[in-house]
Formats: sequence, structure tokens, C-alpha cells
Amino acid sequence: MPRAPPQSPALEQLGLEELHDLHSAVLLAVVRAHGVPAAISLVGASLQSLASAAALQKPSGVALSIASTSDRWRDAARAARELPDPWRNEVQVSTALGVRRRYDAASRTWTADAVLVRLERDPFARGGMRLCHRCKVLQSAQQGWHGAGTNFVAKEYAANEPDSVALLEADCRMQGQAKAFAMAFNAQRVPKPVDFVQCWMLALPGRGHFAVEPFLSGDFTKYSSNSGYVTDEIIRYTPHAFSHFTFEYSRGREIVVDVQGVGDMLTDPQVHTRSGEGFGRGNMGLRGMALFFASHECNPICKRLGLHPFARHAASSAATVPAATAAGEEVGPLALIVAPPARPIATAVESSERLHAPIHFALALLHARSVRSGDESLGPGVFATPARGLYHLAASAALGHLPAITALACLHSQVRPRKGVLAALADSLQRPLGKDETLATRYTLQAAEAGGAGAGGGAPAP
Repeated sequence: MPRAPPQSPALEQLGLEELHDLHSAVLLAVVRAHGVPAAISLVGASLQSLASAAALQKPSGVALSIASTSDRWRDAARAARELPDPWRNEVQVSTALGVRRRYDAASRTWTADAVLVRLERDPFARGGMRLCHRCKVLQSAQQGWHGAGTNFVAKEYAANEPDSVALLEADCRMQGQAKAFAMAFNAQRVPKPVDFVQCWMLALPGRGHFAVEPFLSGDFTKYSSNSGYVTDEIIRYTPHAFSHFTFEYSRGREIVVDVQGVGDMLTDPQVHTRSGEGFGRGNMGLRGMALFFASHECNPICKRLGLHPFARHAASSAATVPAATAAGEEVGPLALIVAPPARPIATAVESSERLHAPIHFALALLHARSVRSGDESLGPGVFATPARGLYHLAASAALGHLPAITALACLHSQVRPRKGVLAALADSLQRPLGKDETLATRYTLQAAEAGGAGAGGGAPAP
């Protein structure tokens, strides 16, 4: 005898945040199981159900149970599965047996199984390095080749790329890592959850290797790039707050950028690492991280998550610069160019904020190189000036970053620092930074306390 379902509380007894979480969880489950078109159809069916409920609503309101609502979601999902296949007549090729390998970001391992596919011979899209083919994946014999969730995109690198397999594997690992970050982000009860489609490797005899992911149907938007670009056509908080979150969640080791996709179902990201290693050729290391923060403005979601705002030069944004406390006084990073604290500031700075120290130093180097070469900008909307470069150098020193402290000691001693390009910042000011033995000594003592030695004697850089 079947067991009767437990009694569920009325939806109207739940809080707005609980209702939002329930709605988001259902939509994500539908997307993962049946694809984006099914989820869109589901939303439409739900709106029709709400309209019908509104027409019957009594003055006191209608108490809809979770069970009855689940029935409506189930009916809508069933209708979505009956949607026509947009690729029914596009992929007319024979069936092939391939090997599918999936990457697990948690265990950092690959698992393999067999898969039946129909892969279009000619690409339907071409990028700078990769070709995109339409691909059908058989999910079940009952569902066939034209049910929901059978349309995929298979990507391959150009034939002249010798490291194509390694690069495709890096793409899959990167997407898996971004998906893991998305799960952590969503666990913070953000207003709009995000997700990344799962990407896997496909090996086909006679055809080669491909990275395969579900086809996203809808308006595709590129919210940011891997080099600091932020779209101004569609103003959204979630994609940029997600990138900022990945930086702090990984303790500054990684950041997910190049955020793009359909709505909040994302794909094809880029991961920059502090070491600059891993995740393909697009990994720009600290330089990529620095370019993100040079253009990132913290938004309400960043604040809700408690993310630390990145200190910016006053001419760069209206954001306030968090002051650092030392010896009972507040000392802003710009003041450090003139008068550094008597002891290291970093001991009084929150550990999460100190993650910004190498980012500030990387930005100082980028400004210095642009100033020396005569370039006016670091990237989209980020202008290069010696004052901003010195600001970031001082901010890095304020956070206890030894290379920045020693560089300032050298500049105030008029000694070429180890990163010789930083001298361009001091020399290019309207009033070049002069020799100041007092400041040089204080920076040298600060470097010594931070664990350095010989801060004032940097060797000339090539």
C-alpha cells in the first residue's frame, strides 16, 4: 500500500527568502536535467498557473500547499519535454560510439564511460582558436535523439594546435572549478544563484578529441573578459560579485573571470591563478587579477557577502579608500608616499584585506610599464598615470607586502629598485620624487620588521 505524502505547510506561511530559495532550487534542477529551454517553458507555465490562481483568489487569499505546487511544476516540466527539437533537421549524421571523460573538481579525478553521439562534420561557428560543432548525445533509448537535453556543442582546437588535448582538458577542469565556486556562491543565499554547464571530454575514433557542453538557447551575454573588460550594455551585479567572491573564497589563489552565458547559466570562463600556472593559456596570473580589480566596483551583492572593497585612487572611482591604523593614527595609502608608519601597518589590517597586497603591487607594475612605454591605459576604462601607480605601490606597502616596501625604500633613496620599471613612476611625476633619507630609513626598518633584509640596496634590474 503506497504511503500517503506528509502534510506540507502552506506556501503563504513561508518567508519571501524561503520561497525564493525553493523557486531557485526547482529551476536549477530543471536546467540541469532538461536544459534551459525546458526551464524557460516551466516559468511560462508557472505564470499561467499564477494567473489562474489569481482569478480564483478569495479576499482572504488562497492557501496553496507545497504538494499542489509541486504537481504544477511537474505538469509544466512534462509540457516542456514535449517542446520541438530546434536541431531536429540540423544534425543528420550517423551514430558513433565515443569515450566520455568527466572531471570532478572536488577529487581532481577523471571518470570515463561510453556514449553514443551524432557529431556534425562541419563547424557551425568559429572562434579565434576553436571550432564549434553541433552534437547530439543519446541520453536514453526511450527519449531518443530529439528529446530535451540532447543538444550539445562540441569544441575542438584548430588542426595546427599541437597541444589541443591538453588545452581541452584544461577547459574542462576550468569549467568544473568554476561550477564548484558557483555552488559555494549559491550557498551564501545570494539573490540570484549562478551555475556553469558541465563540460566533458569526448574521444571519437577517426575524429579526435572534443570538449562537449550543453547547448544554451537564448540571448548570450558576455559580462566580463579575462583582461578587465566589463560590459556597460547590461548592468548586472551578480556576475561581477561572483568573480569577487571567488577571489576571497580561494584566499586570493584564484579568480573566475570572463563570465558569460544565458542569464545566470554560464559557460566558458577563465580562471586566473596567483601563481600563473594551470587553466590554459588564458591564465594571466596576478596581472589578470589586477586588471579585474582595476575595473571592478563593489555592488550591493558584494556588500551583502561581506567582500572587502578594493582600494582605488580617488581619480579612479568614488569608492572610499579604507585607511590603515598604525601607532594609534589613521594613515591612508597615499600618505605613505610621504610618511610611512613607524611600524608595519599589516598587523592591524584584516587578513582578507591583505589578500589585496600583491594585487596592488601588480597594478603598480602595470602603471609603471604603461607610463614608461607611453600607453595611456592599462585596459578598458583604466587610465595609466604615475600617481595611480605610486598609490597602488603605497597601498601594497601599507598591507605589508615586502616587495612594495623595499621598492619605496629604494625610490626614496634614489636607488633603482629590483623591479626597475617602478622608477618610471617616481621620475614621471610633475615633481619627481626626491631623495629623502628619513623616509628611506623608515621604509627599510619596516621591511626589516616584515622579514626582509637589505631593503635599501636593490640591485639594478635589467
